[in-house]
Amino acid sequence: MESTRKIVKRDYYFDTLKGVLILLVVIGNSLELSKTDLPFMHYFILFLYMFHMPLFAFISGYFCKKSKRSTMQRVSEIFILYVSVQTIYYIFYKFIMGEPDFRLKFMEPYWTLWYLVSLIFWYIIYDYIKDSKKWLVGSLLVAILIGYDPSVFNYLSISRTIFFLPFFILGVTFKKEYISKIKEKKKLLGILSLIVLIILFFLSFGLIIDLLFEFVGYESYYPDATWYPLLIRIFHYIGAVILGAFIMSLIPKRKTIFSSVGKYSLYIYIVHSGVSEFFITNEILKYYNYGFLILSEAIIVLISLLLVYLYVKFKDKILKPKATALLN
Repeated sequence: MESTRKIVKRDYYFDTLKGVLILLVVIGNSLELSKTDLPFMHYFILFLYMFHMPLFAFISGYFCKKSKRSTMQRVSEIFILYVSVQTIYYIFYKFIMGEPDFRLKFMEPYWTLWYLVSLIFWYIIYDYIKDSKKWLVGSLLVAILIGYDPSVFNYLSISRTIFFLPFFILGVTFKKEYISKIKEKKKLLGILSLIVLIILFFLSFGLIIDLLFEFVGYESYYPDATWYPLLIRIFHYIGAVILGAFIMSLIPKRKTIFSSVGKYSLYIYIVHSGVSEFFITNEILKYYNYGFLILSEAIIVLISLLLVYLYVKFKDKILKPKATALLN
């Protein structure tokens, strides 16, 4: 049986958007892990967490709608990927990072792998999202109210799945022609984004980064003032939409240097947490000053990209030919 390679026309706009976002995710997560206390870094990390994962959830919704794969195919692929990577990270932490008591837990995703679990749930409910407006309003209300449940934590990524669901639904309802309309509103979005950033700056003096992770209930950090994390969650929604739309207005539709990066954003997302953990936890990289910080971040980004590049080459040159030979 002869195999023919199907040529897929890339959407350079979204490839570039994903490329920019995944680099910001790598930077944000590694900076947060480093616990750097350099001036303005706390605010910068808050800024990144305001929009990068909401935008990724939005993009996932958009491509879920465009995908020709069945729900079973989408869910099974992500499920297998999650189980595989969760197992790999178990081996990584236990034997490479030297944590002998580390346990393999599939119900509690390791660090960044929560997004894969959320994707599984979003893909499952996608077929039921008929009236998107009701789903959007309903998911927003549930996301706000679930913060009052003190039992919500990292278990099956429930809190994050619900919090980011409205962005996934927005992606499902999004049409590509809306991009031009967003670009027409660039100045207005820029002004609104500036207002969001000013508010965030003043909030940053008392705002812990963990609140923007959206993975615990309101009482976890403010047991006597649950109204504060509630307002922060509402602000997170508003800020994410405004900042996300402004960033989308800045992304060009042509192919850019970020397009190739965005093409493999999922691989980079999976790899970067291990790279960050290894180099930062073992104090191989330093964050003493901005010079060290920039160098350290560049190393983490480059090594993550290199590992993904090597994997893609390995898959194309070895795994694919073997799979084709089995079919012949």
